[in-house]
Amino acid sequence: MKHFRLLFFVASIAIVASCTRDEAVKQPNESVKRTTSNIIGEVINSVPYFTANSAEILSKWNRYLADLNPNLTTVTIKINSEGGYILVASGAEYTSSRLLTLDPTNNTLSFTGIVTTCTTKSCSNDHGCEVTLDGRCTKCKGDCTKSTSNAPN
Repeated sequence: MKHFRLLFFVASIAIVASCTRDEAVKQPNESVKRTTSNIIGEVINSVPYFTANSAEILSKWNRYLADLNPNLTTVTIKINSEGGYILVASGAEYTSSRLLTLDPTNNTLSFTGIVTTCTTKSCSNDHGCEVTLDGRCTKCKGDCTKSTSNAPN
């Protein structure tokens, strides 16, 4: 009976340990998948590079601004007047920008927290209506639409 209890105890510990180990392995992988899906680009030698799927980004961005019908066709990463990284989508008439966050540990750029979008038609050529580091839009002599969301759409 004593050996049975000892064998049961050892078997129970082995089962618990294997479950705990599997959970520990799964959690970081799931976290990486969530983080990776929000990565838009990377910075190499202080130069930002766009690495995401531009067709997917533009499709979601055009849907997000559907009431304006912006027909955004190109997307790039730029440095705004404050030195922050912004994602800029442009079309024949409209330009729209969103602030990106730099992760200094791996030099990746992504959306985090609340995403502010600044969109303009009349200031598309003069850097007006660009998103700032504090979530505002720069001045523009004309239209400037600010919107916020908590999802990178």
